[in-house]
Amino acid sequence: MLADDPSADAGDVACKALCDIIRDVPEISVDDFLDYYMPEAPVDLDKLVDKLAERSRVRVNSKPFTFTAPLSLDLQGSAHWTAYRKPPVKRAQRRGSTEMTIFADLENIAAQVVKCCLELNGNLKQTNVLQSNGSKSLASQIYTSAKPDGIRILLDPQTNGKLKAFWDNAAVTEEYKVAEGDALDNYQKLVWNLFQSLRTDARRRFVMGLTITNTTVRLWHMNRELLVVSKPFDMNKSYRTFADVYARLSFATLEQLGYDHTIEKLHLNLPKDVRYRIWIEENSYITTDILANYAAQDPFGRCTRVFQAYKEDDPRKSAHFAIKDGWLERDRELEYDTYKDIMEEIELHDWTKYSPPPNDIKDYLAQDWTTRPTIDPRHGTGVDRRKFFIPIQAASRVHTEDGRIDDTVAVMADDHIIPASNGYLPIVPAMSDDPKKRTHTSQQSGTRGNEKKRAEPRHKRGCFERKIGARVHHRTVMKLGEPLNKIESIADAYATLQDATYGLFILHQLGYRHRDVSPYNILRHAGLGVLADFEYTKHVSSRSRHSMRTGTPNFMAVEVMKGDFLHSRDQQGGEVAVWTEGESDDRTSSAAAWEYDYAHDLESIYWISLWLVFRHTAQPRFLRQSYNRQAHENTYTKLFPGVIDASAQREPYLTKEVDLSNAIDVLPQAWITALRKPFRIARYNLMEYYQRPDVRQPLKPTMWWLMGHVLCGAGQQLGGDLVPFSFPQRAALLEKETSNAEQSYLSCPSRPDPAVDIDASGSELSDEEDPSRIAAASTKRGRSKMDEFPLSDGDEHERPVVKKRRGAL
Repeated sequence: MLADDPSADAGDVACKALCDIIRDVPEISVDDFLDYYMPEAPVDLDKLVDKLAERSRVRVNSKPFTFTAPLSLDLQGSAHWTAYRKPPVKRAQRRGSTEMTIFADLENIAAQVVKCCLELNGNLKQTNVLQSNGSKSLASQIYTSAKPDGIRILLDPQTNGKLKAFWDNAAVTEEYKVAEGDALDNYQKLVWNLFQSLRTDARRRFVMGLTITNTTVRLWHMNRELLVVSKPFDMNKSYRTFADVYARLSFATLEQLGYDHTIEKLHLNLPKDVRYRIWIEENSYITTDILANYAAQDPFGRCTRVFQAYKEDDPRKSAHFAIKDGWLERDRELEYDTYKDIMEEIELHDWTKYSPPPNDIKDYLAQDWTTRPTIDPRHGTGVDRRKFFIPIQAASRVHTEDGRIDDTVAVMADDHIIPASNGYLPIVPAMSDDPKKRTHTSQQSGTRGNEKKRAEPRHKRGCFERKIGARVHHRTVMKLGEPLNKIESIADAYATLQDATYGLFILHQLGYRHRDVSPYNILRHAGLGVLADFEYTKHVSSRSRHSMRTGTPNFMAVEVMKGDFLHSRDQQGGEVAVWTEGESDDRTSSAAAWEYDYAHDLESIYWISLWLVFRHTAQPRFLRQSYNRQAHENTYTKLFPGVIDASAQREPYLTKEVDLSNAIDVLPQAWITALRKPFRIARYNLMEYYQRPDVRQPLKPTMWWLMGHVLCGAGQQLGGDLVPFSFPQRAALLEKETSNAEQSYLSCPSRPDPAVDIDASGSELSDEEDPSRIAAASTKRGRSKMDEFPLSDGDEHERPVVKKRRGAL
């Protein structure tokens, strides 16, 4: 329940923003929910009901009803719980009755159920206790003003006493409302509770909850792929079901309650503490910090967390590892396997067959390089090519206690699949008060095609209006590195980017496409720029085909955003090919289907290079009076809108020389002088390739040298540090803590993940890209407290929610 305090309004905004993302929740029968999403019944239900109707086992002097049997079955055939002989809506009419006191009587029902179960089976082990929470806030790593009405607090496994009432110790939450008219508010608050538990507690695989509106109950389950709700049932009329639910929850194991047995919180009574013991196969690691938490701002998808950690058996406790923990699609390979394949192929590849690079740009312009073998930008330097990739130490798919691979469908739902014909429960109002924001579909007739689309208000899709798949829990250990977006020196930033471009050269020569190049998966490690995050990386021979286009919106190639060629190709081979099509098995004459290309990785380098100089300005000593800072900031927002459907807005800066030149003109003069020509050269070569008449035509032999040596090399000639612009705070799924407690996390928008998947229709899916990138080491200079915890800025489309410390994303 959100109280009337200053933080409640922010919490209500965040809660409604979350529900607006979800909109409609798949609704299944109560029987299916019990069969597939609940722990098994601990005792025979008939015997449990008989005992509940016998006598009271938990008496409270101040509550007379507790001196009689908690369940009444003989009142003219109308069964009910004794505490709710008068339903809550009628009890509320009494003077002095409050929602909290009315539903606090559920504590006694839960306690009676526990006592009866233990009489039936003395070997049962209770794991949690239901308690009324009222208007108390629960402490957690990520602040929320939400105050759940009821919480099932875990019992200490050593003492069997209740742990403190923190979010991490709240195994199940319940929300109560007296009036049926408040059901929607009840649903929204419960959904927020589920989200809060998942995002703030690194141990949670899934969460469960209940809503009770008067006597109407719904059961809820949320995991990283799905939110599902049961159809309603009446707690009095369906007393057997209600007793069954409370029995199942009271004796559920920690794993059945959604906890991960391979992550142990070391200090259960320190809610903000980030120290965990994490097991990866046979090795255990102790975490010292959370470097990034995508789960803080996205309820579904990969929801990656990255921890800084040391190996537990390391006597020096050197915290130079990053542990990446997230949920990938079931058929995704381990990132470690891709990394090992790349390392092996680097060793086997013949690197002598490539040509040496031009001496400089003049040498490049003076000769014809198109007929030569591909240019190796570091030909003959003896460089160790394995060092251009972040070292990955180990990885595994997380297993449950019974040895199964943890899976959102096979394990959490016992292979239950939501049918396509399934109904949905709306958790947002059917229509906004503002006509411009109405999300219903109009019922107009007499229009067709595009005319009808224009006539109707656009329907806003809920996040489950898509195919619901299965996700598997992955965990990866790698070395730490400093992300490119945290490097302050402009020369160092471009040097790091140049190294990463060479990493792409290596990948491409081995037949791999990275498929998500961004400042967050380019790291500086051991003095070199390195590529990270190989979960989207695919070999050209890969048979694994995903119907999605991947990438980070601000750095995604325009063709990838569009899902189509920039340059129209109706037919390869001209009129003859048109006339003879279908007369042979040779299909190469037909227009080729669009697919991800090596050039798309290199175009991301182009956008990152632009981002470095448009997301930042120069230090004052490098600026002249004629420089217009506001024009610089405004151009950044045009170049980098941060949304996946902005290809039309970004496209001119790639396709049109004049648009790029006009944009560059707003930069500080020293930057214009150094970078104008390199940017134009990079743009020209990308467009020359995109306009090729034959899609089978390979990249120019010099493309990697041009992007790395010419473009990134020019940036290395600049002096000083990059000074980031500050942008207004955005609407958030994260609230700003109003107490004096330290605010560790930034606010963020409803769709902040740095990379997204887009289905064939161009609709965004809740499947974010993960950052090994975010594993960050400390850098040379500290920051003020204001720098450590700034307000959100315009990059929130790109960045994870993070603890803002120097060198950590």
